[in-house]
Amino acid sequence: MGACASVVGGASPVDAAMLLRIGDICAENLKGIPDAVYTEKNNIVWEMWRKSWHDKVHEVELPTKETLKFDYKEYPENETKVAQAAVQIACANTLKDTVCAVVHEALDGVVHPKFPSNPMSARLMRAAYDKAVEKSAEKAVDKAIEKALAYLKEKGVYTPTDNGEQAAAQEQQTTSTEKPAPVIIKVSKESKPPGLFDKLDLPLAVRKNLKEQEAMMQSSMDRLNRALGHTYHWHADLVEIYKAVGDSDRKERLGEVLFGDYGYLKALADRVESIAADSMTRDAINEAATARQISFTIDNSVTVWNECRFENGLLVMKTASSNFWTNVDQIGNNIEAIL
Repeated sequence: MGACASVVGGASPVDAAMLLRIGDICAENLKGIPDAVYTEKNNIVWEMWRKSWHDKVHEVELPTKETLKFDYKEYPENETKVAQAAVQIACANTLKDTVCAVVHEALDGVVHPKFPSNPMSARLMRAAYDKAVEKSAEKAVDKAIEKALAYLKEKGVYTPTDNGEQAAAQEQQTTSTEKPAPVIIKVSKESKPPGLFDKLDLPLAVRKNLKEQEAMMQSSMDRLNRALGHTYHWHADLVEIYKAVGDSDRKERLGEVLFGDYGYLKALADRVESIAADSMTRDAINEAATARQISFTIDNSVTVWNECRFENGLLVMKTASSNFWTNVDQIGNNIEAIL
């Protein structure tokens, strides 16, 4: 916290009211862990499936600094390892977000008034301050993880997997003596990622429409990632969107509306590519979208055709049900105004 305050100087007293707010922040972030784990697990499976198209494996760096390799040919036999990695990553990210939120709660009241009156200078100072908070949180969490692992190793509870090789060797030894070798699932390039759309509680026609737009969806996400210099993921409740849309034709074509050539995600990628060419705007978007996720929701309080908002670290596209799939090309036009 001292490192963050040193950007502009000063410190903030922690009173009883602030402690209550910090407690609320911690409680709220902890409640989001199950959803974060679910999302992270789906992300790993999705990337594993994508890499299989090029006969590659998906590498995931854990908070422990280990790198695990996931091969889609081994799915779902490797699902336990996928889940374990998802838990580690989601919990570490939640802890970092919590530390950042606590630091901001403690220091913003003192730091923000010290920003220069000049808008450009204030923006630069705020960017430096926010980056200092983020870096300090990362260092604090990384140090805590190191201490925890050192303690677990000392107690014999935790042993690194050496990129999964020790675990694989132990599994092979076990399978050779105690049970038959696992069945290796051969995956063709026509295969779909497990559970992405197949198991959604949606009519068959809608699921088929979504599947038809998978390639376009990934293309738009790839463009967003290149433009922003970070890996973003799609995270939205498609079932809730479907239920919230009144027009029967448009809801049946949900995949086209969200991911198609004239859909919201492609339009957002077009807009972000344009404005993120400016490095300050790109950095500002990344600082606001700390969850590195793109979402979409139906919000009938939206009075314009559509808009974007940054909510809980997500970049969220919003529109009212009555305007669903109307003037889609305007999505993202307000991003710079809300940064």
